[in-house]
Amino acid sequence: MEFIALDVNVGDSFVLREGDNNFVIDGGKNKNTIAKKLLKNNIVDIDVAICSHYDNDHLNGIIGMINSNKINIKELWLPDIFGDIAFTLSRNPEFAFELLKRDRLSIQSEKELTLENYLENQETIEQNDMNGQVNIFDISVLEYLWDKLNRLSSCPLFEFNADNIKYIVNIQKIISLVIHATYSGSHIRWLKYKGTLTKKRISRYYDLFALNSYEKNLQVYVKDIFYHALYVLSKINKESLVFQFEKTGLPNVLFTADSDLGFCGKQYIQLNNNSVVTAPHHGSSANSCVYQIVQGNNLIYVRSDQVTNKRPCKEYISLPVKYCTVCNTDNHKQQVTLEYDQNKQLWVSVNTTYCSCQ
Repeated sequence: MEFIALDVNVGDSFVLREGDNNFVIDGGKNKNTIAKKLLKNNIVDIDVAICSHYDNDHLNGIIGMINSNKINIKELWLPDIFGDIAFTLSRNPEFAFELLKRDRLSIQSEKELTLENYLENQETIEQNDMNGQVNIFDISVLEYLWDKLNRLSSCPLFEFNADNIKYIVNIQKIISLVIHATYSGSHIRWLKYKGTLTKKRISRYYDLFALNSYEKNLQVYVKDIFYHALYVLSKINKESLVFQFEKTGLPNVLFTADSDLGFCGKQYIQLNNNSVVTAPHHGSSANSCVYQIVQGNNLIYVRSDQVTNKRPCKEYISLPVKYCTVCNTDNHKQQVTLEYDQNKQLWVSVNTTYCSCQ
């Protein structure tokens, strides 16, 4: 078994190789270099590629993998909000054009920052017979909408309302993702965030478990919910999808993304000895509670991304065993590569130095 933190510079991109399976969780911010980094590690065929949430430093590289003609992805596991927005637009493209006419995106309450809370008392149209297949989208409608929005955005005679530009950009990125994912031939699974600790095996073929999500069919949003979904899209990184690798006789690997593990409530996540944990939100102080929630002996933490004033936090720095793609003591960047020696039951670092953050 091999764990890799790719040196994507900004964001997260982790690879787990176990047996014949290759898993990639997030892709970093640069969609133009991710394929080259994967190929450098002899990764051509990916069994499962996961995007944990919408932020560019996790999503862009996933788009780069999908667009690459050198990388094959068998399955894509994506947040359901991406699919619901695209599915809604394929049925109601006028929602995008109506957005252009609005003075600003009107949201009922700043407190309602999670789509899950907002949906509780709202009407939606559930689509029941989809089985996770991508052919539910009317791709011709999405392609038309993509082309139309691009033409409008490049027209010197047309000005987007400043308050709504980011929402149009979000629409364009999601449409592009869905179109390219559809044409790639990858099987897409749409995962819905759940605010409680669960452990669900998404596919019987893979030893990768979702801790805070489950697979669902897509739905068409009514107009108010559609606009709210756009509003919360980039505000819900704490609702990142979290996954755990678990197989008898092997240590776990816990992929925390930007989650603070708030979905655990008062519960702990107990891991096997010598398990690997990705540092939550790149070692941010805002997510320091994670280091108390995750339990286990001889845990190894791996942090990716840049160094900022709040990253890594003191709780991360105090950990006994840790690796960074870049430390705050110098600007040296490295790919973190750990290989598990099953006979000795320990991880061996390969061309990788320990974290020197202070």
